[in-house]
Amino acid sequence: MVETRDDKQLLQLCIDGDRRAWGQFVERYSKYVYYLIQVTAKRHSVQIDEEESADLHNDLFLALLE
Repeated sequence: MVETRDDKQLLQLCIDGDRRAWGQFVERYSKYVYYLIQVTAKRHSVQIDEEESADLHNDLFLALLE
């Protein structure tokens, strides 16, 4: 059974410490985060490889957790 939550519900569950909701949040927004990393790098004429992009992605989500 797949649960579909709207963004506001999902965010509230994450704030409340729901680990499953956090996993859904990361899954839902990972593509956007990777896209924004690439767009930002390109806008500033910076070349980043996949590993650097993955590090930035993980750093962002870790910062949100903290």
